[in-house]
Amino acid sequence: MKRNLSDYFVALFVIACSIVLLAALTFALSGYRLKKVTRTLRINYEDVTGIKVNSEVRYAGAPAGRVIAM
Repeated sequence: MKRNLSDYFVALFVIACSIVLLAALTFALSGYRLKKVTRTLRINYEDVTGIKVNSEVRYAGAPAGRVIAM
């Protein structure tokens, strides 16, 4: 049985698509996120002596974020 060159291209395309789909499915099910989940809080204080932009924010002694604007 004689096969066309286009048959090989179709087979190669199907295999390549299967690999891409498998990689995407593995990535989606792994739970890895490209972007970190963030939450912005706006807090008003009368006195913020010693705090500046990019200062570390701690909650119960643990790092919780950074000051992004004042």
